[in-house]
Amino acid sequence: GVAYFQGTRTLIASRQPAEALPLLRGLVTIAARFEQMTEEQGEGLGLAVRLALYSLDDEAFGDATTQAAATRGSLLQAAATTGLAVPDQLRTVESSEIWRSLTAEMQMARHAVDHSYGIAGLHMKPTDQTNTVGFETGQRPGPFTDLIASACVIAQLELLRHAAPIFGWTIDAESIDTLITEAKELNETSARSS
Repeated sequence: GVAYFQGTRTLIASRQPAEALPLLRGLVTIAARFEQMTEEQGEGLGLAVRLALYSLDDEAFGDATTQAAATRGSLLQAAATTGLAVPDQLRTVESSEIWRSLTAEMQMARHAVDHSYGIAGLHMKPTDQTNTVGFETGQRPGPFTDLIASACVIAQLELLRHAAPIFGWTIDAESIDTLITEAKELNETSARSS
């Protein structure tokens, strides 16, 4: 999550917020999983085990499927030994509050990931006096940049807020809530201006 946040921040500072969208999506996905772990009726740490099990996909391992199956068995046995409940399946990240609160950004991010050439449209300049369309590789700071930056801050702070109890970290929840509120206000203002 920290790496995604730093990568996004670096791209925004380099005036390439459109290219930061896939990283923002990764950050929000991680924040969504931590949210699901810490909800009152959430999956708890068993969610992390289920994610690890999903990563042991037979197709990804090819000839090593026997090793993948053994690893799956070991993970499930270790979870059972410690009394950790592993869900049979996972809710989608789209069902999380963080994902829903950043719907516009997540739609843009999905488009950027699935159709990377679509990012080019975000670099187009409107027609000028000569009736030609321009193209900028770097985008000037403005509502679009603020939209992506504020979404990144919201996701990072939500990740911190949900990860802290799992890792036993002490945080200033009041300051985090204040910053999230400010970031959401900027995000909404930027969305209306974009």
